[in-house]
Amino acid sequence: MSYISQNQPRVFLAMMTWMMGHGHLRESIQSILDQSYDDFTLLIYDDLSPEDPSDIINDFLASDKRLKYIRNKSRLGMCAASSFVLNEAPEDTSYFAWVSDHDLYHKDWLKENIKKLHENKFAIISYPLVSGIDSRGQINERQPTYYENDSMNVYRRISSFANLEAGAGNIIWGVFRYEALIKIGGWPKLIVPDVILILRLCLFGSIVQINKILHIRREQNERSEYSGSMISRQLRAIYPNKRPLYSYINYKIINAIYLLFVEALGSLFGRKFLPSFYLTYMYTYVSLKFFVIGLPRRLINNRLTRILSNWIFK
Repeated sequence: MSYISQNQPRVFLAMMTWMMGHGHLRESIQSILDQSYDDFTLLIYDDLSPEDPSDIINDFLASDKRLKYIRNKSRLGMCAASSFVLNEAPEDTSYFAWVSDHDLYHKDWLKENIKKLHENKFAIISYPLVSGIDSRGQINERQPTYYENDSMNVYRRISSFANLEAGAGNIIWGVFRYEALIKIGGWPKLIVPDVILILRLCLFGSIVQINKILHIRREQNERSEYSGSMISRQLRAIYPNKRPLYSYINYKIINAIYLLFVEALGSLFGRKFLPSFYLTYMYTYVSLKFFVIGLPRRLINNRLTRILSNWIFK
């Protein structure tokens, strides 16, 4: 690892676990501990799961000094917990990543991401190609995200990511420059928080990709246990106790208002105004395009599909 030997970075990984990764916690922890780049701290945070994972985690704690463990006394929910573990990292952290309690990581996942960030000084996120497995370990149809914006200026970075229809869910599991994450203050308590977080990070740098499959994402059993749309699942995960009033308004509207507020406030404290304004403008534009074109098209297509199905199969 000569590319980092002169200035060894501090690497902090945070695994938030709920319900012991639906049976996959031990396997996921082991895939992190088996990384070829082994100089890191792994914090495992349990958000007061009904099933206490302490016995599993204590087995690892007894044999590996890189681990830390926190079982919270109350449930925070997905976004607040993500920000909590971010703030647990030491101030001199160089690289940070949220890691999953049910996924699998290739042994070179961390090494390759750190190398990519070291080679691309302007990049703030590095992530690899992903593949998918189901709860039994069988390969499924999950497709990798193909996206990077390191050759773009700040306006094109914001525009291209705001128009990215899918893929943020793969990018958010990459490795980040810790300093940039702290600048934006962690996860917002909003629907699609990964999209908003990465979009705001585009103000400070680029996203780069490793052209290797290094992350195997597992479909959670939660999807079958808790029915409903992506929005309803996120609402339960983000607000586990009580939903605030704003969560009953369409999330695209709330997200646009949130961006307008935080970026305008950031501009008062030295951030360049025009890129901040452009970030809010692009998200609002994409949201309006969805309401005016995307939503009616989806409703028409769904209605037409039902009509044709009834006509064909009646």
